[in-house]
Amino acid sequence: ELLNEIGSSSVKSVVFEMEKLEFVDSAALGMLLLAHDECVKHNKGKIRLSATSGQVNKMISIARFDQYFDVV
Repeated sequence: ELLNEIGSSSVKSVVFEMEKLEFVDSAALGMLLLAHDECVKHNKGKIRLSATSGQVNKMISIARFDQYFDVV
């Protein structure tokens, strides 16, 4: 549903607030990549991942997602 919303809405950017996340797995990383692809496909700019910390930040770094997302 989120992927459809990204493609069909008039938003210019997407921000995922991640402050309450303690863990992400490969499925979550895959969904983030799908969301990234939808943003690129519909010219919505980069997705921003906000307030990452701990294991979440480590996984984003290991997966080199900072190349695809604005991590703040």
